[in-house]
Amino acid sequence: MSPDLLALTALLRRLFPGMDTEEDAPIPPPADWRRWAALVESNRLAPLIGNRLASGLRIDGIPEALAVELAASAAEETREAAVREVALSELRRTLAGAGLAWAELKGAAVVDDLYAARCERAMGDVDLLLTSPAACATAADLLRGGGFRIARDMPGHHHLAPLRDHSTLLAVELHHNLTAPPLPPEALALFWARRIATPGGFRLDDSARLLHHVLHAANDPVDGPLLRDLFECGALACALTERAWEDFVDLAKSTGRRAVASEVMALSAELTGCPRLDAVRPSPLTFWMRRRLEWCGTPSAAGRLVRQCARRHLERSQAAGRHRPTWLGLPGAMLDLRGRPAPRSAGPRGSDFPFVRIGTATLAHRPDTGEVHLLGEPAAKVWHALRESPAGGQIPTSTGLSPAEFRTALQALRAAGLGPEPEDG
Repeated sequence: MSPDLLALTALLRRLFPGMDTEEDAPIPPPADWRRWAALVESNRLAPLIGNRLASGLRIDGIPEALAVELAASAAEETREAAVREVALSELRRTLAGAGLAWAELKGAAVVDDLYAARCERAMGDVDLLLTSPAACATAADLLRGGGFRIARDMPGHHHLAPLRDHSTLLAVELHHNLTAPPLPPEALALFWARRIATPGGFRLDDSARLLHHVLHAANDPVDGPLLRDLFECGALACALTERAWEDFVDLAKSTGRRAVASEVMALSAELTGCPRLDAVRPSPLTFWMRRRLEWCGTPSAAGRLVRQCARRHLERSQAAGRHRPTWLGLPGAMLDLRGRPAPRSAGPRGSDFPFVRIGTATLAHRPDTGEVHLLGEPAAKVWHALRESPAGGQIPTSTGLSPAEFRTALQALRAAGLGPEPEDG
């Protein structure tokens, strides 16, 4: 661990609750304040440290300009948090009025327990888990009716494309699952059984909240604020009772995520001193998480290549559905550095529409209107066949459907604005 990361880690153990650390123990200084600041920024920790500095925290040797910058970040997040809380309260009323059940995830689920003030936890959006894809579609329609619009495309993800209210800048992600690859229905049911009420809304109980936080940290360690995620996991784990910890372990096993939880909690324990699960053979997840902790700032060309390789290696490991030795799959990842496919330009077939696969069905968005369409199996088959065909080419018919089924599905897509106009076919 570099001196800069070591210094930041020692500071965070003072700032997060429940960490076993001596109050008067000196915090080691970083070797390079610029790199230390870049690590803070890379892990979205500036509002937390800035607010504590404004509240009297002393960090020996910190450059005055850096301290001022961190305090300014906290002040900006204070304004955003105030607006976000008002907008979130209205969103909760809207969902409750429509009879929808939800649970708040990630930042919204931990900010009141792990931080001294809501401005300390930077949030790009609010994440909500709903009971089904149909409930997500209903909630999306409600948000669209209230002025929300799609913020960015996220095809193939385990949640809908983020919706943003441009008057309040509140962005919302509606989840129908918790991970990619998705959890099976029986595992999701175990999470839903642990939904509890809070003064403002609903969240998962302490054990399930920790497991979701662990899975979230493992889902995107390369581009996410991994150090903050691991410290939040550690703080949540430190707060669990012995019985709640046992529930967490049982839930990880019941949902088939024991190995992932073991790897994440092992690294979190190294950083925070929190409990850990039984040892497990490290996989590509541990290999890349350890390296990600030192990444910060704008990467060089070689650094970008390494990060792209990390993404591909982790994608291959996740797609395999099981943990493999670290080296397995790395040569293939190094040879396949194309990354995520860029969305194709808009065409008459709507080929750049964001979508989510749900079993044999597909949930599709129209960015131009904000509409959300749940496509059954026949329509979904035709729609994906259209997406794969060249723009302006012949309409594909190799979908396994009968001619009558194909025509009916195509008509339904045209009526929704998701298919080519009749004259194109």
